[in-house]
Amino acid sequence: YQYQLALERFEWNEVKKVKSIVPMIHVSWNVARTVKSMKHIQVLRDQLVAGGKKISYQSRVKEEPAYYCNECDVEVFDLLFVTSESNSRKTYMVHCEDCARHRSPSLANVVVLEQYRIDELMSAYDSFNLCSPAR
Repeated sequence: YQYQLALERFEWNEVKKVKSIVPMIHVSWNVARTVKSMKHIQVLRDQLVAGGKKISYQSRVKEEPAYYCNECDVEVFDLLFVTSESNSRKTYMVHCEDCARHRSPSLANVVVLEQYRIDELMSAYDSFNLCSPAR
């Protein structure tokens, strides 16, 4: 959704002859290169399942914000490592894999949530089109 909005703005800027502050052609090619992150997600998922870790599917809702690791602030995509902090009320913290394993190498007391099925990611990647702006 964010990419679509950025692309529409880029095209509007082209029509109005305004230099875009976001280099969308470069962004688009970088998006296309992220197939390696899909492979990483699949390998990580397979390793977790093989190690006996249960993964719960919890799809994203429209306009849900991106998640960042509570420890190191890296963006966490698809596989969320969630811990519960015991306070007067339940507080859930999202972690990246590295920080979750640093807290608990066996991922005890860590819930792994999957926001996209791998076939959803593959379908999105396969349907991705890089279109050149009309000249």
